[in-house]
Amino acid sequence: MELFVNKPLFTMEVWWDSFPSGHAVFFAALAGSAFGLKQKKWGLYLSTMAIIIALARVAAGVHWPSDVVVGLLFGGAVGFLLGHFFKRVFPKKDN
Repeated sequence: MELFVNKPLFTMEVWWDSFPSGHAVFFAALAGSAFGLKQKKWGLYLSTMAIIIALARVAAGVHWPSDVVVGLLFGGAVGFLLGHFFKRVFPKKDN
């Protein structure tokens, strides 16, 4: 007899629900934008968090390793480019 039955509240039976990992894309984009904005400490902190979250998604069996690797690369690249773009378009004004 099972004490706890794990039944998901929602099921998504679609082919795109796994690749790439949305969590990995989001957190890598945050890290990439920090690097694009020349915020190295924040970039390192957010990169570490993105990798931990990506590993946790794989360990939980929600994603394949390829899902999170592509998510990290894609999110990091887009975040860096956007951060770099905003740094150039809206430069810091000196008083």
